[in-house]
Amino acid sequence: MFHIHQGNRLETLTDSLAACLRRPLRSPLAHEIIVTQSNGMARWLSLQLANRLGICANLDFQFPATFLWEISRA
Repeated sequence: MFHIHQGNRLETLTDSLAACLRRPLRSPLAHEIIVTQSNGMARWLSLQLANRLGICANLDFQFPATFLWEISRA
């Protein structure tokens, strides 16, 4: 499912993302795709999610252009 979260507080956005990630996917081998604007943001987000959820695994962080390219190919 495609979710868009907007805001100006990173902590609030991270809490919203953690709530979405708590719900399991249909397949245990499927991965979540998270679109970020930089590698630094992806690293910070993975650390924050690990802090909130206890683990941060099987996430695919992509840049917006890569994400759009993947969607257009599919």
